[in-house]
Amino acid sequence: TVVLYNALFRVGRSLVKPGGAMAIIFPVYRLFDTEHLTGNFSSYAATGWEFVPPRLTQYYPQARLSSRGTLVYSRDDQIVARELTVWRSLPR
Repeated sequence: TVVLYNALFRVGRSLVKPGGAMAIIFPVYRLFDTEHLTGNFSSYAATGWEFVPPRLTQYYPQARLSSRGTLVYSRDDQIVARELTVWRSLPR
């Protein structure tokens, strides 16, 4: 999965104009009452993308955020949750 997301961010630079944004959903594995986040945000930033923190909490204060400040969605019985992120393309 790491290789797939790294390629997505590299190719995305040619598809999204500077200042444009894309939404990416990463899997979050829930094992033994612990959530394991995937994705290497620093490597995506190195390809010219900036993580845009969610502003949802000002409208929905009970939103569940991960340890890195992203929105996480799941039902109680799910093993794999979803980490919803937005990324902005930086000037080239």
